[in-house]
Amino acid sequence: MRVHEGQHDRDGRPHIEHVQRVADAVARADGDDPEAVMVAYLHDVIEDKAEESEQTLRAAGFPEPVTAAVTLLSRPNQGETYIGYVKVIAQAPGRPGQLARAVKLADLDDNIRRCQESGEASTERRYRQARRLIVG
Repeated sequence: MRVHEGQHDRDGRPHIEHVQRVADAVARADGDDPEAVMVAYLHDVIEDKAEESEQTLRAAGFPEPVTAAVTLLSRPNQGETYIGYVKVIAQAPGRPGQLARAVKLADLDDNIRRCQESGEASTERRYRQARRLIVG
């Protein structure tokens, strides 16, 4: 909550509401898997705040699969395309990949719903394409 304090989405709503919806969806879909729920709550932390990092999560005591999954979900700013970023998540091995895919699907579903509400058709198409890459 500290990291997202004062952040708002394009619709003007507090960003933490999106994070909460993603975490709730993951909890429902994954039977309250505690690591999946942790990743859901943390999924935008590194991406949204430059001072937060993989090392910050480790120092805070988060399990390694959680830290690795959050890192996978954090899109680097070094010119990687959105679809390239999604392909990395889709192909990521092991428990971190499994966690990242579960959270990314919930994130995409929430983003698709928000696009439908706001009429952002081109962004919605991009999110639907990303979803197809993950589910196969």
